[in-house]
Amino acid sequence: MHLRTRIATLAALFGLSLLTMAAPARAAFEITVQESGGPAIPITFGNPLDISTDPGVITVDTSALNLLLTNFSFSSLSSNSNFGAASGDTATLDIGGTVQRLTGGGASTITITATATDYNFPAHPLSLRSPASDTFTNYAAGNSRTFQSFFDQGNAMYGMTNPSPTLTFTPAVQDPVSTSGTAATTGIAGGTTPFSLTNTTVITLGPSSGPNALATDTFGGSTKAVPEPASVALALIGLPVLGLALRRRARG
Repeated sequence: MHLRTRIATLAALFGLSLLTMAAPARAAFEITVQESGGPAIPITFGNPLDISTDPGVITVDTSALNLLLTNFSFSSLSSNSNFGAASGDTATLDIGGTVQRLTGGGASTITITATATDYNFPAHPLSLRSPASDTFTNYAAGNSRTFQSFFDQGNAMYGMTNPSPTLTFTPAVQDPVSTSGTAATTGIAGGTTPFSLTNTTVITLGPSSGPNALATDTFGGSTKAVPEPASVALALIGLPVLGLALRRRARG
């Protein structure tokens, strides 16, 4: 990529960030993309790298993003968030896309982080769930992907006070291979609103053998803050009553 093109794109992003700082405060929603050893590239709703008109959706202009990358090329990248005052049982932050490792060199790593603030439902989030999936094509040694979710009671961007376990996907030597999983549910002590959600995807792709055999990962992941199931809450309420009844029966 031509140096002047890279500088012009970065200058446009910096100028827009200054305008954003001067704008009225509102819920923050952002993706950052960072190659190993490179700068973090921020993508917020309405900046030059976002082509969505929905404040709850970031759809990345991958042709512009790829101008800022060296070892990877995205064909799609987006994130969805249902932050705000809407009511519901589950607060969600999704990430998904397809990325290829360009030819030349060995294995390389890229990190994609999504974050959103000001979730106002559910009123008492008590658990964090983290499902994800991957499809690897044009297998190369070293291919892998990790996914981790975070809940932050302080409602901070990139807040990571309550992490989920990390999911790790490593393809077998076959092509293509699809895999999925859900991390163990993470409890949230005393969760109240507003709060923020963040998730981080780290993708390592081995060297591609040629322009028609790019090592590729199509990935997806979701961060979900959910309330305690009603059945569990009712069971917990009923336990003291049941214990009292059993003690009375024993005395009788």
